[in-house]
This record gives sequence, structure tokens and C-alpha cells, in this order.
Amino acid sequence: MAGSSPSPESLEVAELLARRAAVDLKVARIVSPDPEIDEGPVGFHVQQAVEKALKVALTLEGVDFPKTHDIDFLVGLEVAASGWMTPWGTDFRYDDEPLHSLNEDLALKVAAEAVAWCEGLLAEAQTEEEDEASEEGSRER
Repeated sequence: MAGSSPSPESLEVAELLARRAAVDLKVARIVSPDPEIDEGPVGFHVQQAVEKALKVALTLEGVDFPKTHDIDFLVGLEVAASGWMTPWGTDFRYDDEPLHSLNEDLALKVAAEAVAWCEGLLAEAQTEEEDEASEEGSRER
């Protein structure tokens, strides 16, 4: 990662978000094959996993962001455009009308890649923090 290492507080927030993203992905994978559960909960949890993964990256980079479920906005802060999952973040919870058909396999794949990406960023940040702490310890001796 470019720039300075994240603060211990930022690492703590990023770790929490990464754990929650992994849980959302796990829930989506569990409910997806169940024929009695419609695509709403799957769409919600994959959207949440991707959203939290983006927030991990933003947190580690020290980017301030408002409380939002808008993946397009978060992507605009971090990477290229997305867009097709943002409606699943909150709309399905408040409206009984289906948004559109969700390609669950693709959604699960994207969420898995996003969670793996954020976990990699977090591991890199943790390694940088350990290296800096080790260097400081060496200088103090």
C-alpha cells in the first residue's frame, strides 16, 4: 500500500469490517441454495460484503467517507465503477416489489473476490505495522 501505514485505530476498524464482510459472504453462501429463500437476502448479504470490503480499503488508506450503502459512491472513492448491487443494499428491505433478477452465482463470486481483496489489504497493512514496530524496537536498542 502506498503512503503511510494506517493508525492502530484504523487497523482495528478495518479488521472489524473485514470480519463482518466475511460473515455476510458466508450468510449469502448458506442461504443462496435454499429454494424457500428468495434472492432478496442473498442480494443483501453480497451487497453488504462488497460494501464492507470497500470500506476496509478506504479505512486503510485513511479516506474519510460518510455512512452510506451506496457502492457506486464508495467505488468512486476507491476503484472503478460498479453499480449493479447497490439497490440490494437497502431497497429490498423496504419494498416488496422485486428489483430485478439477481445472478446469484455472479453476485457470490464478486462478493468472495471483494472479501479476499480486503483481507489481502488488511494483511499487508498489518505486516507494515509489525515491520514498523520491529524497526522502532531495533532503533531503541
